[in-house]
Order: sequence, then structure tokens, then C-alpha cells
Amino acid sequence: MSFAKSFLCISQVQKFSQGLFRSSAPLRHLPLCLPPQETLLRNIKPYRQFSTSQVCCEEEEVAAEDGDGKPIDPAKDRRNPHPVETSIRYLASEAYQKCYGSEPVWKPYRRNHKGMFAPRKTRRTCIRNGIVTASNPCPICRDEYLIVHPYNVNLLKQFISPFNGENLSYEKTGVCQKQHRALLVAITQAKNKGLITFDIPFREYDYADYMPKNTT
Repeated sequence: MSFAKSFLCISQVQKFSQGLFRSSAPLRHLPLCLPPQETLLRNIKPYRQFSTSQVCCEEEEVAAEDGDGKPIDPAKDRRNPHPVETSIRYLASEAYQKCYGSEPVWKPYRRNHKGMFAPRKTRRTCIRNGIVTASNPCPICRDEYLIVHPYNVNLLKQFISPFNGENLSYEKTGVCQKQHRALLVAITQAKNKGLITFDIPFREYDYADYMPKNTT
């Protein structure tokens, strides 16, 4: 093989190696102008294009955490909650009737979970740093006009059983743990203020304490 032909083939191999490292071309397309024993690896200049996709993803995550990234959706912003008076008027409005009708706010809600059976406990919270982070928030967190407050009686009554007066469990309502604790506190405060009527539990006595004791 002449020197000119050998030099030409080596240059072709170098050009192909550069394209090989840039793309995912199969090795079967290597030029066959040189025999395998004459294709020297030291003549191939490796070229690799570094990817910055992971760095970009990390920067986006940091920006989202710092609040300097994408603009926040107003429907998910809970940093400035509405006053309880607005929530009380909302429950008596026509918009609420069109949205929920005569059913409780938790009635049409369905939890998203893996498998056939839902986990026993709901998520800890749907709102972090004043922003709704859950893709399927609970019935209280999904509506910005539902404010848990002792004076919002019409909302609190929806989480009390009409049969025995007990507080409904989060397994039935699907509210997150944070809102469930807030509901328990608000219901207790409303009962103490006399805003919600409830039956006094029946007290059982041990009549043996009132029976005369036999001293003989």
C-alpha cells in the first residue's frame, strides 16, 4: 500500500472516529480501506461531546425551590388565604351549588393510589411553602375558598356524621393529615362556643357503689 493511500485511509478513519463519538453509528460501518492489523488506535483521535442535561435539570430544580423559576399558577397559590367571611359567603353562593350541589365537598373526591387498595393514611399535607404541590390535592386544599374555621359551621358539619355525631375519619373523607387535624380542632372549638349542637354522651354508673354494704 502506497504512502499516499495509507495517509488517505488514516485520515478517513480519523474523520469517521470523530463522527462515531458524536453519534451512535454502528461499528460495522468502519472503513475497510485498511486491514484490521494496520488500523492503529493511536491514530484515532477520540472526540466526546459532554452532555449538560443533568446540570440543567439540577439548575431547574434549584430555581423551582428558590421560587425564581417558572411563574406560580394562581390556582395553586395559597400564600394569601381568603378570610373566613368570604368562605361563608362562598358556601351560600350559586357557584358552590353548581360545583358541589347538595353533596359534601369530599363526596366526589377520589384518591390516586397504586394497586387495588388505598393506603390507610392519607398524605401528610398537600400545601408546602404556601403552594399546592400535590397533583391530586385533598377536598379542602383543592378549593381555595374552603377555609377551616370554627365560625364556618356549614363546612364543619360536612365532616360530622349525621347518624351518631362522630367526626368522620380521613379514610372516608380523603383529606390530608394536616387538614384533618385542623378540622378536629375547629369542630371542638365550634362545640365549645355553642355553634354546633351535639348530644351529651350517656354516662354509666356503677350502682354497686350505692348499694348498702353488708357489714356482717
